[in-house]
Amino acid sequence: MITVEVHDDKLIATLGRLKEKLGPGVFKVIARACMRIEAEAKRRTPVGVSGNLRASIGHKVDQLPDGVEGRVGTRKLVYALFVHGWLEGGRWVGPRRHFVPFSVAPGLKRWLYLKAHWDPERLERMKGIMVGGKPPTPFLIPLLAKYKPEILADLRQALKEV
Repeated sequence: MITVEVHDDKLIATLGRLKEKLGPGVFKVIARACMRIEAEAKRRTPVGVSGNLRASIGHKVDQLPDGVEGRVGTRKLVYALFVHGWLEGGRWVGPRRHFVPFSVAPGLKRWLYLKAHWDPERLERMKGIMVGGKPPTPFLIPLLAKYKPEILADLRQALKEV
């Protein structure tokens, strides 16, 4: 990271006024981009038994002292990463097939009974369940690359309007 110190009061005041003028336009561009990405991420998200993952995706845009920050995703569901996958050596991968004991994830047993309608007698005999092994469904990260040209064009337009 490079840090530049400016000791010119007029320049600092001018940049401050410019930042105030740019703020609303940049905020709108980032908010619009987040809404587009959120909508498409919801369309791309695979729907499981409950639909909770798709429903949990949202966006947040914050005006920070030094700019605008937009975020799209879910903080509510830890398993989103395992559905989405991650990049490993330039390709998307997901979790390897593995055993999850009910003692580690007690909610899993309840979910299998209530949402997946598994036989309660069968569940009582089980110690856990094998999960994973499905190919990943990258429903979020690739969208930033897809929408980047549009976002940059919208930012350029916002700059021209100042």
